[in-house]
Amino acid sequence: MAAEYVMSSFVKKIEDMISSKPALGEKYGEFFYGKMIDKEIELADISPGDKVAHLGCGPFPFTAFELAERGWEVTAVDFDEEALNKARDLSQDYGFDGRINFIQGLCQKIDYSCFDAVWVSYNVRPGRECLARIAETIGESGKIIYRQPRGWLKYFDDRIDAEKLFSESDSDRTGRNGHPGDDIQWRSLSVKQKVGKKSVLIEMSADNSDDREEEVLRLEELPEDCSCRVCSVPDNNLLAPLGVRAGKKLRLKTREKFSGPLVVESEDRKVAVPKKLAQNIEVTYDARAE
Repeated sequence: MAAEYVMSSFVKKIEDMISSKPALGEKYGEFFYGKMIDKEIELADISPGDKVAHLGCGPFPFTAFELAERGWEVTAVDFDEEALNKARDLSQDYGFDGRINFIQGLCQKIDYSCFDAVWVSYNVRPGRECLARIAETIGESGKIIYRQPRGWLKYFDDRIDAEKLFSESDSDRTGRNGHPGDDIQWRSLSVKQKVGKKSVLIEMSADNSDDREEEVLRLEELPEDCSCRVCSVPDNNLLAPLGVRAGKKLRLKTREKFSGPLVVESEDRKVAVPKKLAQNIEVTYDARAE
C-alpha cells in the first residue's frame, strides 16, 4: 500500500509541474497517452454517442482531451479543486470548452448510472472502493477501463489488481465493503501499455440464461447471420487490417463455397476471413447484439 501512495504522489507532482508548461505537457501527453488511449478505445469498443467519464483527470486532463478530440463528450472528475481549475483553464485554451464537463467529487461516492464507459486513471485511489462503486452503479453493458501495473512495475506499485478483485468469491460482497456485488456479471480483457503498465477492460453484462452467450467456439463454427465477440486471435498479420482482434464485435454474414473465406461484418464493413484462420479465432456468441 505504501508503494502505491509513493507512486501516486510522484505522478501527481509531475503532472502538476507540466500543467504550467503546456509545451512540455503536450510532449508528455503524446508519449504516454496518445497511443495508449487508441488501444483502450479499441479494447473497449465504445461507440459514437456513448457517455464517457474520466476519473482522476488531474490538472492536465490528458485522457479527457484525447477522448474529446476523438469526438466523445466527456465528464472529467477529480476531488482536488485546484487541479480542476487548472484543467478547466487548459480545456478552454485547447478549444475543448463545451465538450468536457468538469465536476469535483470522490470516485467512491459518484453514481455512474448515466455513463456507458468510465476511464479510471492510474493515479486514482482508493482503487478497490472506486471499482466496486462503478460496478454497482454503471448498469448492464457498462465498461470500466482501469490502468494498473504489470511486470517490473508491480514490484514498486502494489495497487489493486482489477481482474483479481472481480474474481474474488467472498460471500459478503455487497459493494459497501469495497467488493463488487455477487450478482454482477462481468468479463475482462487487457492490453499491454508502455512503462510497465496495462489497461484492463471490465465489462458488465446482463444475467442471461442463454448458455450460448458464454460458450466459447471457433468463428468457423458460428451460425450464419449471428453476432459474436472475439476472445482471441492467432498471431497473423492479415487479421489486424481486417479489424479482427480481441474484443471486437463481428457478425458472420455468409460462408463462401468450396472452402472459401467467411464474410464477416465489422463496424459496417464487410471483410473476408480465410477459413483456415477462422478455425483458430475464438469467439463468444453475443446475444446482446442480436
